[in-house]
Amino acid sequence: MSANLTRRFLSYLIDVLILGILISFTLKLFHSNLASINRLETFVSDLNALFLEGKISLGEYIKGYSSYSQDLDRIDLIPSVINFIYVTVLFIYIPFFFKGQTIGQKFLEIKIVKDSGKKATLVDYFVKALIFYSLGYLIITISTVYLLPSLPYFYITFILNFLEIFLVIISGFMILYRHDQKALIDLLTKTKVVKV
Repeated sequence: MSANLTRRFLSYLIDVLILGILISFTLKLFHSNLASINRLETFVSDLNALFLEGKISLGEYIKGYSSYSQDLDRIDLIPSVINFIYVTVLFIYIPFFFKGQTIGQKFLEIKIVKDSGKKATLVDYFVKALIFYSLGYLIITISTVYLLPSLPYFYITFILNFLEIFLVIISGFMILYRHDQKALIDLLTKTKVVKV
């Protein structure tokens, strides 16, 4: 029997909460460069004030904000790499090696299986993590933060963030309104989430 939207959503929240706690812990450990972060925060506050007062154009604001965003991601490169490891372990390896369940899914007694009922593959979990757990975003930001100029970098990361949010929302509606309660990612990977 398929798992309903409530169970899937709650398991997603639990998993994201666990990830958030791990990321917060990592940021506390690796933010030794607080002076640089404070400088960037002051810069963006001043930038916001200038824009709101009409002293700079939208183009100048976006250019300044893109520079801020890239500088902040450069400071957070090590935490981003560790976050990549967390996502890989929590959403690819744990469900692959533990009966198709993330920690949240284990708690809510649901699991991921292929449509045929067989065990999902590592590739299935990788695709799910790529789209729903920011793995794609992390891969792109880690690999391009020092390669791209700030403006293209900002646009790419902004579009990736927007796309991920959009796909999660669309998938929620798909689970709610499709008779088989499949999300977009379930259709792509030919998997389903079932009650244990």
